[in-house]
Amino acid sequence: MALAPFHGAIDGLAPNLEPIVRLFPTWSVREADGLWCVAFALYCCREAGFDIPYRPGECRSCHLAACLGWEEFAAGDRRIEYHKGSEEIDMRIVFVRHGEPDYASDSLTALGREQARAAAVRLKEEGVEEIWSSPLGRALETAKAASDALRLPVQTLDFMREVRWGSMDGNEILCSGHPWAIVFEMAGLGLDLNAPNWRDLPYFRNNRLLECIDRIENGIDEWLERYGYVREGRYYRHTTEEKRQRTIALFSHGGSSCAAMGHILNLQFPCACALLHIDYTGITVVQMESRSGSGTLSRLTLSNDARHIRGVQDSRQAHV
Repeated sequence: MALAPFHGAIDGLAPNLEPIVRLFPTWSVREADGLWCVAFALYCCREAGFDIPYRPGECRSCHLAACLGWEEFAAGDRRIEYHKGSEEIDMRIVFVRHGEPDYASDSLTALGREQARAAAVRLKEEGVEEIWSSPLGRALETAKAASDALRLPVQTLDFMREVRWGSMDGNEILCSGHPWAIVFEMAGLGLDLNAPNWRDLPYFRNNRLLECIDRIENGIDEWLERYGYVREGRYYRHTTEEKRQRTIALFSHGGSSCAAMGHILNLQFPCACALLHIDYTGITVVQMESRSGSGTLSRLTLSNDARHIRGVQDSRQAHV
């Protein structure tokens, strides 16, 4: 193998992964390109005489040999001297913004569909078990690409539709109420973007945006309750005993995802807007602590990962 190393499609060369991929009956060389590291490990083990089982039913996000099957094998073979460590059982919410949209038709552009397909391949790395989406077309279309790739159904959350803004009574407000433009103005004035009383500022108190933020914050709390996270003040009380890690993908929009993540992480909405600029199909992960009791902590473990669309096109866009 040292003389003829395995590789994907690089430098104009076609991938030579067939010997590895043939161990996985439902996988193709095209799917394997860029995601074959674990498959290569299985191939090496098989070549070394360790008949590790292929257990696709335990791996929902891809066709690789499942780690649970490997663990069972290792624990039962004295040659390996495997010692099982502690498991990560916190819940992970993988927020994904929609691809480049055609706002007029509430759908994706041709580029947006390419971005959605690239994001779907990227999500195979996350171990996603459930897919949820805003009901708006551009988010649903992006989620559908992941649904096809991961073979999981899409469920909708009406409260995650995109935010709207503007004056509630016709009186003029700063920047016509556009939240990201207001945030830039606030920063220029040296105002605290994480001030708890941001709703009382003249830029927001007559802005229909507040109704949307309330809808999203209340909705995300009700949704999290089904997974055992009950909001108590600024934190969540975890009421169930998790036995395994749960990973959920949530497809939505720049504004609604900022509002949801900001609420979970105790960031005021203007601060969340400033910190969480999300590219089209950018992936952001919030991890919910699983220990039982009050005051459980939520952590931002990945922010705006858009590496999967490199080469598709630079997709950093202003919020419009």
